[in-house]
Amino acid sequence: MLAGRTDTAKDLEDRLGSSGSVTTIAGASMEEVCAFIAAIAVNLDDQGSGQMLARLAFVDDISTWRQLTTSSQPLVLVPRRPELASEIPAGTVHNFCVPVVSNEGADVTLPALDAAEAAVALTSAGVTDRDRADELGRLARRSLTGLRRNLAVKAVLHRPTWADASPSRNFRSILLVGSWGDNAEGDRSILEALTGTDYESFREAITGTADNPTDPLVIRTGEAWHLVSPVDAWMLLVPKLTHDDMKRFETIVERVFAEDDPALDLPRDQRWRASIDGKTRRYSGDLRRGLAQSLALLGMYGETVVLSGGVSGSDFANYLVGKLLEWASTDDTGRAWQSLADILPLLAEAGPDAFLDAVSAATAGDAPLLATMFQDNADESGIFSGGTPHSNLLWALECVSWSSDHFGRAVDLLARLDEIDPGGRLANRPAASLAAMFRPWHPDSSVDPDRRLIVLDTLRRRRPGVAWKLECSMLPEGHGTHFPISTPAFRTWRPDKLSVTYGEFWKMTTAAVDRCIEDAGQDAQRWSTILSHTAELPPADRARVVDALESMADQPRFTADFREAVWRTLVDLIGRHRKFPDAAWTLPDEELGKLDALAARYQPRSAYVRLIGLFQSWTPYIGAHKQDDYEAFERELGHRRVQAVEKIEAEGGFDAITRLARDASVPGAVGIALAKIGSSHDDELLGWLTSADQDLASTAMSYFSTRYSLEGFALITDFLEQSDLTVDQRVRLLLVARDNLAEVWALVDTDPDLEARYWRAFQTIGLGQDIDKIDEIAEHLIQVGRHADVVHLMSMYTHIDKDGPRPQVAKLIVRALDGLLADQTPSAAARDLSSYDFQRLFAYLEAMREHLEPGCLVRLQWSYLPALGYDARVPALSESLAADPAKFVEIVCTVYRARPRGEDEEGAEDPAGEEQHDASLATNAYRLLNAWDTPPGLVDGVMNAEVLRAWLDRAMELLAERGRTEVGLQQIGQVLGHTPPDADGTWPGNVVRDLIEEVQLDHIETGLCLYILNSRGVTSRGLEDGGEQELRLAADYRVKAQAFADIAPRVAGLFRRIAASYENDARRNEEDAERFRRGLH
Repeated sequence: MLAGRTDTAKDLEDRLGSSGSVTTIAGASMEEVCAFIAAIAVNLDDQGSGQMLARLAFVDDISTWRQLTTSSQPLVLVPRRPELASEIPAGTVHNFCVPVVSNEGADVTLPALDAAEAAVALTSAGVTDRDRADELGRLARRSLTGLRRNLAVKAVLHRPTWADASPSRNFRSILLVGSWGDNAEGDRSILEALTGTDYESFREAITGTADNPTDPLVIRTGEAWHLVSPVDAWMLLVPKLTHDDMKRFETIVERVFAEDDPALDLPRDQRWRASIDGKTRRYSGDLRRGLAQSLALLGMYGETVVLSGGVSGSDFANYLVGKLLEWASTDDTGRAWQSLADILPLLAEAGPDAFLDAVSAATAGDAPLLATMFQDNADESGIFSGGTPHSNLLWALECVSWSSDHFGRAVDLLARLDEIDPGGRLANRPAASLAAMFRPWHPDSSVDPDRRLIVLDTLRRRRPGVAWKLECSMLPEGHGTHFPISTPAFRTWRPDKLSVTYGEFWKMTTAAVDRCIEDAGQDAQRWSTILSHTAELPPADRARVVDALESMADQPRFTADFREAVWRTLVDLIGRHRKFPDAAWTLPDEELGKLDALAARYQPRSAYVRLIGLFQSWTPYIGAHKQDDYEAFERELGHRRVQAVEKIEAEGGFDAITRLARDASVPGAVGIALAKIGSSHDDELLGWLTSADQDLASTAMSYFSTRYSLEGFALITDFLEQSDLTVDQRVRLLLVARDNLAEVWALVDTDPDLEARYWRAFQTIGLGQDIDKIDEIAEHLIQVGRHADVVHLMSMYTHIDKDGPRPQVAKLIVRALDGLLADQTPSAAARDLSSYDFQRLFAYLEAMREHLEPGCLVRLQWSYLPALGYDARVPALSESLAADPAKFVEIVCTVYRARPRGEDEEGAEDPAGEEQHDASLATNAYRLLNAWDTPPGLVDGVMNAEVLRAWLDRAMELLAERGRTEVGLQQIGQVLGHTPPDADGTWPGNVVRDLIEEVQLDHIETGLCLYILNSRGVTSRGLEDGGEQELRLAADYRVKAQAFADIAPRVAGLFRRIAASYENDARRNEEDAERFRRGLH
């Protein structure tokens, strides 16, 4: 009773602190107000203050009332009848708490219960299931009497008036429809079909009866009507349903659920726009959910309804589900199934047998229909990538799997879906659903371990590939996570409490290990998977895995590839544990020794196979610990790699080295090792320098870089003296000499061809922050057309220029940007440039604006506006609009078409005569208008009224000539939002206020209003927060409006409109939050 009402309770306690008071308390019903008062008294008594409880009396007898009011002892009296309240005497020592049902004029108004706090209270009172406590908490917020009936030992003693002996057709129709939208025309037509009367008459008839606040059948939240407690209503009213009710119900179910979802016309990443683009269903989501919910409840409670031929309501629900899904399966595009996705879990509850039959039929064959439900793919990204209907299908099967009768079949169908699942971005996959049901330490299943194993073995025979993945998912894993599967909304298939004993856990784990060993066979990849879980297995199970591998070690039927794969997995496993000897998860030395012995039995004879692992990572496990001593690790690793290369070459000659360079993940490590051996392979590696095989070329570059670091620049000059080297080989050799750039550049300057090729291949990364030749490098790169590389180079180095911004650097940047614009084919470097690169360079150019040619920066900012990102800063371009109204008007005309004659645009030209701009130009102009943040009339940071008015007059003249007055003035209003405040902090400043009051142009005010609203940006809130943020903003703007009411009435009116907009948003957000609080989401 006190959940979410702490402040209200404190208010009433304070009022009762002094004698002789009368307090009116408004609530949904007299019973709720009385219960609230009683709860306060009990709570105070529990806290050790029992005075209120001892003094409290609820009175419904007039003679008792008169007797108590004349008592000399101060009492807290609560009249339970209106006529008693009329006899409250004056000058009394008593405190009177008077329940009222109207909020108007009440001293205290009870807010709705907080569902979350109510759930906590119910949990403390003994409701052990958290989900049930949450649902009861939401029911308490909807109706306390409904909660009381739900918790009652004898619910029949609390029978509501709407569940009398002969509930009206209206009430039975409400039961069947469940929920609906009050203003949705489609929903209204359905209610009219069910009730046999027009909607207005129906709503009039139920007002005050069905929604009686004392014990309502339905409640209204915003524009939606919902049953207060669907389960409660169906338990009480389902026996009263008639054959005719069922026939009408069948008709509307078919009509509503057969409706196609127009959102499917849109690409998946655009479906979030469905309501914006008018791609919405005729029938609301509330109605669809309500009808599906009614089907589910009919399936659950329908045994008490007997139709013609002895058919029960449950049979009828199963029939309707089968009929609906059979119809959906006639659409071979899958669109009908996709249109039903939102209600599939409830349909599965309504008719589990019919649902499973339909899924079975739709997953059969080589081209199963339900394959179309999988619509996500692994390459998708972004928050607008959209949902996929297969998730709802999985939730429906998960829901049915809780039924002991349907578990085996649900598992088989999930396995079939896993076979046809193409994979995708979402983690919600059939395999994940199966894993959650069979997870030994947290099985989401109502069946016992023995039955789960029987189902698993059935899968192993029928669908071995799926069964293997499922078995592996049952193996223990470190830091494993569990995501619960979907549960029934109404059916009681799920046990109230799920628990796993240690015995059950070990039994299921051992069973999984046994089956994995048996099913792995001669598949090396499967054994690698088993071994990857070995450390987390119980010791006895781990020993069985080792024993199985030992028994296979000497069998000739296993191939060399199999032995190599097992050996490599064992080596990685041993290395990982030896690398972290002090970790809690590390296996004991004794067990690692056994694994060492096992690995030795599988070790390949080939040196190449044994040693290539040293070249598959820059930090492979070698027994020395990088964390302890980096230099020692590097020395040891380098030594082992040199030995490995020598052994591999000794075994297979230089061909083996070539193979190693191509197979290694880090071919550069091969080149380094070769370089440390000596110069015996110079000729081969010189040939690799210009190889089209990038692995060989990378190996060669690392080889000569290492030789250069060991022997110095003389090595390079010696090679260059060889007459048989090609120009490209000379270039590659010069590129490795990074510490002798001056000498290298002097050499390339003597040969134009060599110079051009050198600068085309020059690497701009890894130059170090101390290099002082950036200008020279940029100049050479520009000369060979590498403008994108210059842009990136300057972006990296201009911010650390010790001399600060320099004109010559700014001019280099301008040349690079101009060159990049002129490039016909974008290079890979250009594609890698980010908006951050351009933002840095344009900030640099802004600082150097006075050293650039007039108009240069404006031109570049216009050209690169798309590359500057969403929140582009283009001061020069922005100032050009503020200085030239004609330019502003031209930009507006590029974006917007002229308004035709006769639509409030005096002198507007014929739109057909306007120059038509291409889409990219219009898009860029639109970006510019959004980025424009320099208002006209801003001089040295202060607004100049004369300049502003002159600019506006000319702009209005030109806009009128071009037929763009309305949109142009709105843009002007938006840029006025960027004007500075007055010296005292008042905003908008005096110049802008005077302009608004003088010109009295609605479109300017609209633009300023849009600026203010849009500048708020993105907001976030909790699901129950409602509209508190917007109400605070509205209150702030009403204060501002009051401050301007006398000096700038139009500005005050603008602020009031903004406040009203926020208040509307607050109401909408509050409605959404209330739906969540009531459990109606």
